[in-house]
Amino acid sequence: MPMSPTDIRLHYPRRIAAPLVGAPGVQITRETLGATIADPQLHIRTIQILSDLFRPDIIWPIMDLTLEAGALGAPVKFDEHAPPSVSGHPVKSTDDLRKVASVDVLSDPRIRATLTTVDRTAKTLTLPVGGYVIGPFTLAGQLMGVTEAAMGTLDDPEFVKGVVEVSCDAIERYAESLAAVGADPIVLLEPSAVMLSPMQFDEFSAPAIRRLVERVPAMLILHVCGNSAHLIDRMAATGVGGLSLDACLDFPALAERVSRDTILVGNIDPVHTMVNESPETIRCAVWNLLDRMMPYDNFILSTACDLPPETPLANIHAFMETRREWNLRQLGSVPRVLGERVVGC
Repeated sequence: MPMSPTDIRLHYPRRIAAPLVGAPGVQITRETLGATIADPQLHIRTIQILSDLFRPDIIWPIMDLTLEAGALGAPVKFDEHAPPSVSGHPVKSTDDLRKVASVDVLSDPRIRATLTTVDRTAKTLTLPVGGYVIGPFTLAGQLMGVTEAAMGTLDDPEFVKGVVEVSCDAIERYAESLAAVGADPIVLLEPSAVMLSPMQFDEFSAPAIRRLVERVPAMLILHVCGNSAHLIDRMAATGVGGLSLDACLDFPALAERVSRDTILVGNIDPVHTMVNESPETIRCAVWNLLDRMMPYDNFILSTACDLPPETPLANIHAFMETRREWNLRQLGSVPRVLGERVVGC
């Protein structure tokens, strides 16, 4: 059965920790980020090493925001030490959109490699293995150009909706395949939504997200970067199982706004804190967040976005060890593993 918010709440007051860690694993393997993403064997080994080293409650593959766009024909720029990036936009017209709509994303080698990675990792590890898919409006922006998509919501809304629909078709196929090989939960990465007003979000992003929630057999966690406070109610109303939110947002205040059925995931700053600060500062940040979220059972301790490759490993250790120490001090016992359907500690 897919993971659900109820599964998370059953572990309260124990806190689950699932930092979005993947890319820092290249420090251990001494391989490049590009090579790791491209090679399932290397990617799997990296995830297993991270799982053994940090013992998170959920482990993630390396985040790649270009997979779906690249599969649909967008040119992708690869860098040895940074995540891939979309370098061109193939959809300028209705004819272009028809061509993109005919593409089977599951035939793409990079998509297949990621599915293989998640499949074998889920079969090897005993903890939940998550996955990532891009969000529908964000993928539309990669296909059209971000500026063009944003302007199109005003100048040519029907065309933008068409691109979002085609994007959603591709995302649905990929997300269903991720779920089939064991990814659960799946983070739906919709960073471009932050530029939308609440009414625009309802028009250009939310309908596609609701469709994915209805059809993908895994818990979906919606991630929007930046200050998404103006969208929180709309985001929660899509029916996703959780919201992954940026470090600029006040989680206890958000917990008062959303239902207990919506898990809040985050929100330690991945760059300012996790990359640039000392382990001692990270311990304070994690402990403070755990204390402030103590009254709420719909919370997963995590980072506000994926960790950069250069994140000091000592800082990730500090993040995880602080959670363990907090659990032990607050609860007075050794924390359970995710998956035990037992109330209490």
